[in-house]
Amino acid sequence: SISHSKKVTEVEIELSAYSAELAKTRKEKKSIEEKMNEVKQTLSEKERQFERTVIQLTRSNDSVDAEKESLLKSVKALEKEKESISAEMKSLEATVEMYNISLEDKEEEMKKKIALVESRLNEAERQLQKAIDAKIVSDMQCRESK
Repeated sequence: SISHSKKVTEVEIELSAYSAELAKTRKEKKSIEEKMNEVKQTLSEKERQFERTVIQLTRSNDSVDAEKESLLKSVKALEKEKESISAEMKSLEATVEMYNISLEDKEEEMKKKIALVESRLNEAERQLQKAIDAKIVSDMQCRESK
C-alpha cells in the first residue's frame, strides 16, 4: 500500500512536470505568434507607405528631377525594408511551424506516458485488491480456526 502510494505520487510529479513543460512551450508559441503579428502589421504599414510614395511619384511628374530622384531612393529603401520584413516574417512562420510540430510531438509523448502511467496505476490497484482479498481470506480463516 505504501509502495502503491509512492508510485502514485511519483506519477503525479511526473505528470506535473510534463504539464509545466507543455505550458512553457505554448507560452513560447504565443510569444512568437505575437511577434509575427507585429511584423505583419509593420509590413502592412510599410506597404501603405510604399503605395503613398508611388502615388507621390506619379503626381510629381512635372516636379524637379532632383525631387524625383530623392523619391526613387526612398522607394528603393522601402522596397529593401519590405524584403527584409518579408524574410523576417518567413523566418518567424517557420519558427511557429517548428513550435507547432514540437508541441504536437510533446502532446503525443504525454499521451503515451499518461497511458503507461494509467496502466501502471491499474496494475497497482489490481495488486492492492489481491492483497486486500488475501487479507480478508486470512482473517476469515483465523476466525474459523478459533
